[in-house]
Amino acid sequence: MIGRTIALAVLTSAITFSAIAQSGVISEAYIGCLTEENLSQLEGAISSGDTRLRDSMMGKVCVIVQGYEYSMLDEGILTSTIRVYVNESSIDLIVPSEAVRK
Repeated sequence: MIGRTIALAVLTSAITFSAIAQSGVISEAYIGCLTEENLSQLEGAISSGDTRLRDSMMGKVCVIVQGYEYSMLDEGILTSTIRVYVNESSIDLIVPSEAVRK
Protein backbone atom coordinates (compact mmCIF):
# COMPACT_ATOMS: atom_id res chain seq x y z
CA MET A 1 0.00 0.00 0.00
CA ILE A 2 2.79 2.44 0.87
CA GLY A 3 4.54 1.55 -2.38
CA ARG A 4 1.42 2.44 -4.37
CA THR A 5 1.04 5.73 -2.52
CA ILE A 6 4.65 6.67 -3.24
CA ALA A 7 4.31 5.66 -6.91
CA LEU A 8 1.12 7.72 -7.23
CA ALA A 9 2.81 10.74 -5.60
CA VAL A 10 5.78 10.46 -7.98
CA LEU A 11 3.48 10.11 -11.00
CA THR A 12 1.39 13.10 -9.89
CA SER A 13 4.54 15.19 -9.43
CA ALA A 14 5.81 14.19 -12.88
CA ILE A 15 2.50 15.06 -14.53
CA THR A 16 2.32 18.40 -12.71
CA PHE A 17 5.92 19.25 -13.63
CA SER A 18 5.30 18.26 -17.25
CA ALA A 19 2.20 20.46 -17.46
CA ILE A 20 4.07 23.42 -15.97
CA ALA A 21 7.06 22.96 -18.29
CA GLN A 22 4.81 22.71 -21.34
CA SER A 23 2.99 26.01 -21.02
CA GLY A 24 3.79 29.68 -20.76
CA VAL A 25 3.49 33.02 -22.50
CA ILE A 26 5.13 33.83 -25.84
CA SER A 27 7.50 36.63 -24.91
CA GLU A 28 8.80 37.71 -28.33
CA ALA A 29 7.18 38.69 -31.64
CA TYR A 30 6.72 35.28 -33.25
CA ILE A 31 4.09 34.29 -35.76
CA GLY A 32 1.77 31.30 -35.54
CA CYS A 33 -0.14 29.87 -38.48
CA LEU A 34 -2.96 27.38 -38.95
CA THR A 35 -0.75 24.92 -40.86
CA GLU A 36 2.93 24.21 -41.32
CA GLU A 37 2.51 25.03 -45.03
CA ASN A 38 1.10 28.47 -44.12
CA LEU A 39 4.05 29.13 -41.81
CA SER A 40 6.52 28.10 -44.51
CA GLN A 41 4.80 30.32 -47.10
CA LEU A 42 4.80 33.29 -44.74
CA GLU A 43 8.47 32.83 -43.83
CA GLY A 44 9.26 32.72 -47.57
CA ALA A 45 7.25 35.87 -48.19
CA ILE A 46 9.04 37.69 -45.37
CA SER A 47 12.47 36.51 -46.56
CA SER A 48 11.84 37.55 -50.16
CA GLY A 49 10.21 40.86 -49.25
CA ASP A 50 6.85 39.85 -50.76
CA THR A 51 4.74 42.23 -48.70
CA ARG A 52 1.63 41.52 -50.75
CA LEU A 53 1.67 37.80 -49.87
CA ARG A 54 2.62 38.54 -46.26
CA ASP A 55 -0.23 41.01 -45.85
CA SER A 56 -2.73 38.64 -47.46
CA MET A 57 -1.86 35.93 -44.92
CA MET A 58 -1.64 37.96 -41.72
CA GLY A 59 -4.87 37.99 -39.76
CA LYS A 60 -6.36 35.28 -41.94
CA VAL A 61 -4.16 32.19 -41.57
CA CYS A 62 -1.30 33.61 -39.48
CA VAL A 63 -1.14 35.91 -36.44
CA ILE A 64 1.45 37.39 -34.11
CA VAL A 65 1.34 35.34 -30.91
CA GLN A 66 3.47 37.55 -28.66
CA GLY A 67 1.97 38.01 -25.22
CA TYR A 68 -0.47 35.11 -25.44
CA GLU A 69 -0.62 32.15 -23.10
CA TYR A 70 -0.08 28.74 -24.69
CA SER A 71 0.04 25.04 -23.97
CA MET A 72 2.38 22.73 -25.88
CA LEU A 73 0.63 20.11 -28.00
CA ASP A 74 3.54 18.78 -30.07
CA GLU A 75 7.14 19.94 -29.75
CA GLY A 76 9.28 19.49 -32.84
CA ILE A 77 12.78 20.42 -33.93
CA LEU A 78 11.81 23.18 -36.37
CA THR A 79 8.14 23.76 -35.64
CA SER A 80 5.84 23.07 -32.72
CA THR A 81 2.08 22.91 -32.36
CA ILE A 82 0.65 24.95 -29.50
CA ARG A 83 -2.78 25.87 -28.23
CA VAL A 84 -3.03 29.64 -27.82
CA TYR A 85 -5.59 31.04 -25.38
CA VAL A 86 -7.41 34.28 -26.09
CA ASN A 87 -9.97 35.16 -23.42
CA GLU A 88 -12.39 32.21 -23.31
CA SER A 89 -11.33 30.86 -26.71
CA SER A 90 -8.36 28.89 -27.96
CA ILE A 91 -6.81 27.98 -31.29
CA ASP A 92 -4.14 25.48 -32.31
CA LEU A 93 -1.26 27.05 -34.22
CA ILE A 94 2.06 26.02 -35.72
CA VAL A 95 4.96 28.18 -34.52
CA PRO A 96 8.73 28.08 -34.99
CA SER A 97 10.01 25.91 -32.13
CA GLU A 98 12.31 28.70 -30.97
CA ALA A 99 9.17 30.67 -30.01
CA VAL A 100 8.46 28.22 -27.17
CA ARG A 101 11.99 27.39 -26.04
CA LYS A 102 12.78 28.80 -22.64
